[in-house]
Amino acid sequence: MKRIFLSLYTAFLLCSLFISCAGNQANELVYYNDDTLRFITDQKEKELMWTRELESVRLLKDISKNEGTTTNFRLSCQALCVVEASEYSEPVYPLLPGFSSLNTSSMMKDLRDFLDSFCSKVSEWKFDESQFESEFIFSPALFKFDVENQWENFFGVPFPYQEKKSDEAQKAQNGENGQNVDEGSQVFTRCLYGEPFFDEETIEVPVRFYAQKGSVDVLLYISKDKLKVNQLHIQKWNKGSK
Repeated sequence: MKRIFLSLYTAFLLCSLFISCAGNQANELVYYNDDTLRFITDQKEKELMWTRELESVRLLKDISKNEGTTTNFRLSCQALCVVEASEYSEPVYPLLPGFSSLNTSSMMKDLRDFLDSFCSKVSEWKFDESQFESEFIFSPALFKFDVENQWENFFGVPFPYQEKKSDEAQKAQNGENGQNVDEGSQVFTRCLYGEPFFDEETIEVPVRFYAQKGSVDVLLYISKDKLKVNQLHIQKWNKGSK
């Protein structure tokens, strides 16, 4: 009986020892797995390609002081928006509805000089053939015809310019009272340039010509290499616009 009891007790001890060793091995195995996952994670983090930090320089910049303000001026969000506006924002140009943006910042000086000369002559109802491409010399004639024949329909007054007549025709029109007819009076009082559009060969410039009773929107097509007018088209008549 004692021998059987000793045998069972010995078997129980062996089983307990086996279970204890198995538990330690499992703990060691789990610890080993945790260490492997940590190692893999670290390796993955090192291999990652991180994007460049946005506004890194601006975030590190000390904005508590500004050279454009006095030392006793308290900076606020609103004040910084005003002080730094020129540095971080683009200029805003007015827009005339139905016409164009007035952003002429892309207009070169030679183009502006040409437009000033051309539009000044058109305002006096003079057309210089040297300012037109030779193959488009008919363009000013068509433009003159359209404006002179549609002027009274849109503005309700006769066209304000008369070509110079011969002495006989002038005397007949003046009559016996000897009054002179108004010749060569100003057709347009001023003009306004819109934002130009550039392509490979042509510059497209919207121009608004102002008259006493309204304005006329005209689109000019100018050759880029020679700075000469190819065509000019009436876009819109504006009655009563100032």
